[in-house]
Amino acid sequence: MHSPSLESLFNQAWAAVGARADKLTGGLIDLPPTAMWGEAGEAEPGGYDLPVLRYLEEALMLSQDFPLAHLAANFAGCLDRLTWTQNRAYTEMAKNQDFLDGYAYATVCGPQAPIKRAVPMSGFFLMAPNLLYPGHYHPPREVYLILTPGARWKLEDGDWFDVEPGDLIFHDHSVVHATRTGDEPFLAFVAWLDASSREDISWA
Repeated sequence: MHSPSLESLFNQAWAAVGARADKLTGGLIDLPPTAMWGEAGEAEPGGYDLPVLRYLEEALMLSQDFPLAHLAANFAGCLDRLTWTQNRAYTEMAKNQDFLDGYAYATVCGPQAPIKRAVPMSGFFLMAPNLLYPGHYHPPREVYLILTPGARWKLEDGDWFDVEPGDLIFHDHSVVHATRTGDEPFLAFVAWLDASSREDISWA
């Protein structure tokens, strides 16, 4: 079975980000260097028993019919070296159990990740079908590289819009953004472009 290194997975994802323009503005993103090594932090709690992971295989299969299928396949080949986690800052969302049961991320690069770098903090994000990721914002700039179809996006007070596999979505500093999935699970590569704590998130 093909088993790429985590460094090659990260480099492939980063190259795909750098080659794409933002879906809304059409502009290329000013990306940070990828050689800023950070100190190892406390490992993020996580595990393979998160409820949303029952959708992982379906999401990976969906991705194979669209652009960036090779990236998703290489991600699948690295799963045995990654840990699925959730953000400790989301404890206030505990009253929304559907949301908490419906998302997880596998961090590839960051201060607490297998590849120890201050920036970009990046990895793969999974959402269950028919789920709202509520509006939120954070100081670091952020990019999403879409791997599966069917999701919709909203920035600030704008209208919801469709995103497609291969799209790059950019969030500038502290821009409010929300995501809604359709009838299929959602998978994306996501990166914070500025150094920050994972907990540095506010709800809109």
